[in-house]
Amino acid sequence: MKPDKILQCAKCPFVTEFKHHLEYHIRKHKNQKPFQCDKCSYTCVNKSMLNSHRKSHSSVYQYRCADCDYATKYCHSFKLHLRKYGHKPGMVLDEDGTPNPSLVIDVYGTRRGPKSKSVSGSSSGSCGGSTKRSSNSHTAAAAAAAAAAPQQQSTVLPATSQLSAALQGFPLPAAAAATAPAAAAPLPVSAAAVVGATSPASPAKSVTGSEQASSL
Repeated sequence: MKPDKILQCAKCPFVTEFKHHLEYHIRKHKNQKPFQCDKCSYTCVNKSMLNSHRKSHSSVYQYRCADCDYATKYCHSFKLHLRKYGHKPGMVLDEDGTPNPSLVIDVYGTRRGPKSKSVSGSSSGSCGGSTKRSSNSHTAAAAAAAAAAPQQQSTVLPATSQLSAALQGFPLPAAAAATAPAAAAPLPVSAAAVVGATSPASPAKSVTGSEQASSL
């Protein structure tokens, strides 16, 4: 205890650093016991002592060891057992004997009774929120990419349509012109083939052919 925090009884060597402890102690000197049990004549100086006494009238052993058969009605005795043998606490019961999983035993703490489990809702909520926002952003990006894909595909004409448009003299889009197949270009034709296909038969050759037919 810190010297500046020490509180001492004026009638005995009792000292404490808690004001309410000194008040309880002074009540003993004055024989003041305002808290009384409703099942017997027991009286005490504070409510904590009364709550501990009431457990003597109950048949429920709230504190049970998970590693052995030890059971007790008092949390302090239970913590001493766990510290001594290195055992683990079992399920804590309510005063009516109902299991209460929300109560835990602070084995090496200074708390007199069990405490409730701490809820880390703030950290888990913010993380969940950030995860949810990240998921939504990825979903939106995927939807935008999927919407843009058909537009890009619509600008590219099939090979048949590109060939037809080229033969008819229509201009092709830039993407289509870049990807147009080589078959769309007109094939080179020799001049002799063109002349032979378009010019009429020579008259001299026709006469010679008719004379040869008549001589036969």
